[in-house]
Order: sequence, then C-alpha cells, then structure tokens
Amino acid sequence: MTNDQPCCFQMAARNVKKIMIDGEMIGISKLENIITEVEAFDLSCEEIIKAELVKVAKKYNYVISKLEREYANSLYHEYCQRLNNRDDPD
Repeated sequence: MTNDQPCCFQMAARNVKKIMIDGEMIGISKLENIITEVEAFDLSCEEIIKAELVKVAKKYNYVISKLEREYANSLYHEYCQRLNNRDDPD
C-alpha cells in the first residue's frame, strides 16, 4: 500500500496504542509516527515538544480541547520513554 491507509480494521487497530490521559486509557492512533515526526524536529524545549506532539497527534486523532494539557503531558511521557529506551544499551 502506498497511501499509508490500513487495509482493514485489524490492521488499523494495530496502529492504536492506549496511553493514560487524565486517568483514562485513551487509544492514540499512529503514536509511533507522531513521536518520530516530532523527534525529527530536534527540539530541546519541553513545552515546545509538548505543543508539537499535540499538533501532530491532531492530524491522526480527535483531541479533546479541554484536555490538551493532559494529552501533551501523556504524549511527552511516551516521547521521553522512547528516547530513554533507545539510549539504554541492553
């Protein structure tokens, strides 16, 4: 497939990862893509990274506007975990 669209429900479901947002497990579509895209910006300011994570997440997901700060914090947590996991020399 060249348009990056899943072929079926099962394939689409594989692109969703649940993360804790405001005390609830919320499915985020294309989390890996979101993190990869923001990593490519090579940002160093936490607040700017959080803002970009939410901005990119909105391309693939509905983000409840009154919970944007919680989304930003949870997405940033996932972002940092990915960076830390990559730096760990198993």
